[in-house]
Amino acid sequence: MIKIALQGLFARKWRLVTTALAVIIGVAFTAGTLVLTDTLTKIVDDLSAGVYKGTDAVVRAKAVFNGPTGTGSSGR
Repeated sequence: MIKIALQGLFARKWRLVTTALAVIIGVAFTAGTLVLTDTLTKIVDDLSAGVYKGTDAVVRAKAVFNGPTGTGSSGR
């Protein structure tokens, strides 16, 4: 059975090569996407941690809201 399967694979060498190439490219793109996502997440985390480095608490003043209600203008 294995002999027949191998004969079929090697009879169509181009199909075997292109299928293997498609699998390799798909795995490479998936791995690249995961690496890029992790790298960007780490960069954003480091930036936000650097901004608040050495800060224990942040006190903000009460903001005055001057816009009409329900418009989504810049109020807290």
